[in-house]
Amino acid sequence: WMYVYHVLIDAAVWSGSWPRGIALVEETVEEGLPLSYEKHARLLRDARAHIRAMALVEHDKSQSAATQAVDEESHLFKAKEEWQQRLPLVAPAGTQMFAQVPRLELLERTRSYAGSQEDDSSTEAIAMVPPHVFCASIDPIWLADESSSSSSSSSSETGTSSLFERCLTAAPVSSHDAYLTVRNYHHATVHRRALINLQVEPHTIVVCRNAQESLESLRQLFEAFGYPGQQRSPTFIFMRPSACDLDALLTLLAAGSAYPGSVFLLRSDTDATCLQGLTEACRSRANNPLSFCLISLLASLPAAIILNSEVLLCNGQDVQSATPEEFEIGLRKALKLAWSTATLDSEIDDYPVGIDDNTIGKDGSMESALWKEWLKKQELQKLVRCEQGVTRLDGSMPRPALSEAEMFVARAREHHVRIELWTEEDQ
Repeated sequence: WMYVYHVLIDAAVWSGSWPRGIALVEETVEEGLPLSYEKHARLLRDARAHIRAMALVEHDKSQSAATQAVDEESHLFKAKEEWQQRLPLVAPAGTQMFAQVPRLELLERTRSYAGSQEDDSSTEAIAMVPPHVFCASIDPIWLADESSSSSSSSSSETGTSSLFERCLTAAPVSSHDAYLTVRNYHHATVHRRALINLQVEPHTIVVCRNAQESLESLRQLFEAFGYPGQQRSPTFIFMRPSACDLDALLTLLAAGSAYPGSVFLLRSDTDATCLQGLTEACRSRANNPLSFCLISLLASLPAAIILNSEVLLCNGQDVQSATPEEFEIGLRKALKLAWSTATLDSEIDDYPVGIDDNTIGKDGSMESALWKEWLKKQELQKLVRCEQGVTRLDGSMPRPALSEAEMFVARAREHHVRIELWTEEDQ
């Protein structure tokens, strides 16, 4: 019954029924069932005074708990009065908080806001919780729609390495393991920023994949280069996680949570076909909520990674025709921050200005000269961009290199990073 009440309380908070959540908390305390005092502290503050005192006594189990409860009530009363006096200065009159908005109205506001892209003061006042963050805060046993026996057996081995092995070998991945993978990956990588600065030791290989992965392709990849976590295994960077099938994506998330220092996933193109396929795969397993968690997690992945402060790896749009200006504008939007670079002090709207004749390629390609100038201002040696199976490398070469191979390799040397790209001639 304790777990039932806790689930009902979480459901009430998530659906925006704050009064219902308070009533459930009060009923839980009156029934003598324990609360998570830290988790339900905010709800307890809005409960009745004797409920708060009973919860505190049950939590502390000490003789001084009653006296401490009285002191806390006095402190909360003074804090409430002070907050009520300051409230008009903090929030405009009539502003609705998240817990006061019905779920259907909240979803309708979100759809209209996403469709119109117009500023809406009522929408801006609501703090949305990403589905994968909400999933990461709940025990996977509560989310998995499986029998208690299968859930308990799956939860017996919750180690990240064992979870990676199960996802790689057992298909389809169970519902419990799927939610556990989302939770583990979120907690293992929540500290990462949108731009990863990765320092690679000399003589280290970085394998970058630009393919629609499946379990079979992942097994072949790891068999050829070594499994993550093994000695002398390379670092793996997956450029298109959103294009993977469901089991392969869960396997990559499990690998990234088990070995966060050697497996990286980058935010890839939001291809509607790929996302629709991911949604249909979840629906076919009667697990539609998992699709919301995965799509939310994919949207929160880092946008780019820099190897040894020399090579920038990222996904892009129109990699064969985009100008440096267009690429930088798109990158700034992806990173969601003001990336302070030397370009801010240059003529960003007119790249040919200030370019010497010596920087122009021997074949007269102005495009190559523009990218060389851009890399020089960013203090980078190379730029690798991927777009739906196409990889482009810009650097000191007379002209950019294009490849449709499923992978490319970066090899760290003593003083530079070498990029190996397989072109049509090499293939």
